[in-house]
Amino acid sequence: MDLIAREHCVSPTSVARILRLTEDRRRKNYLPRILSIDEFKSVNTVDASMSVNLVDKFHIVQLLTRELNKLRINEMKKLNTRSREYKILKRYWKIPLRKNWELNSIYFYKNKHFKN
Repeated sequence: MDLIAREHCVSPTSVARILRLTEDRRRKNYLPRILSIDEFKSVNTVDASMSVNLVDKFHIVQLLTRELNKLRINEMKKLNTRSREYKILKRYWKIPLRKNWELNSIYFYKNKHFKN
């Protein structure tokens, strides 16, 4: 706040007051529909032996992966098991989950499922 105050030639108290006025007061009693919780062993500087982490990166990725998989399975249930689309969803389900460096956009590999 001191840096912002110096850059705009106002007092730090004015910056704090303006920030308080702009905060969204409606979100005070808001909780998301889905909340991920992870318990882990605390470090020595904490009084308790266990700590909790709400909505960390791991759980967000895990949640997205599960939902993507559910969506894929629901779409597969609508298809005939001998259809081309079904076979593509069945075989290549890991491609959207890969890291950027694991994907290869330089070399072309011909595949019987992808005609074009």
